[in-house]
Amino acid sequence: MDEIITGFRLSWQGAQGYFKVKPDLTCLGKIIGGGLPIGAVGGKREIMKLLAPQGDVYQAGTFSGNPLTMVAGIRTLEILKKSNPYKKLEENTKKLCETIKEIAKKYGFCLKVNYISSLFSIFLPIEKWKDTKMLRVKI
Repeated sequence: MDEIITGFRLSWQGAQGYFKVKPDLTCLGKIIGGGLPIGAVGGKREIMKLLAPQGDVYQAGTFSGNPLTMVAGIRTLEILKKSNPYKKLEENTKKLCETIKEIAKKYGFCLKVNYISSLFSIFLPIEKWKDTKMLRVKI
């Protein structure tokens, strides 16, 4: 399961915990490094044992094992687990999205705001793409 964007943003268990999915393999990045470049992969034992040193598949990268990133990642995970910010994040995201919709309605802009937990996206209609230039001017 690709948790590069969703990992630790929907719940402590990521999207897989939020949606109750049990993937064979999980890819993590971004937030797991506390803002530093990082990636991680985890999965079922039978898959993970295929990677070196147990298995024949060698995995490496430019930032593999970077001490600063590892410390930042561990600290980020400790803070997230201890503080459990997910309810407050969801409340703040809902408030932000509702405010965006109110402002768009006030100024006559057609848009769609979707959100789940702390993730959100704003969609603008393709046929009125020129209207987006006015957002900066009117607001």
